[in-house]
Amino acid sequence: MKGVIFRGLEALVIEKCGMAAWDDLLEKNAPQGRVYISAESYPDEEIVGLAQDVATALSMSMPEVL
Repeated sequence: MKGVIFRGLEALVIEKCGMAAWDDLLEKNAPQGRVYISAESYPDEEIVGLAQDVATALSMSMPEVL
């Protein structure tokens, strides 16, 4: 998955829940020290885990989150 998708998800979480919430999601779902760069590609499993947790936290569906 392209990093731009991760960056959009990051913006949504920070806007709705704050930076600490994004940091917590990364700690749970991404390799330690991961930084998402828009033009890079990352494993799909990472976006799925992040998106599922965001959907739950914000009471949104996966399509709404992505």
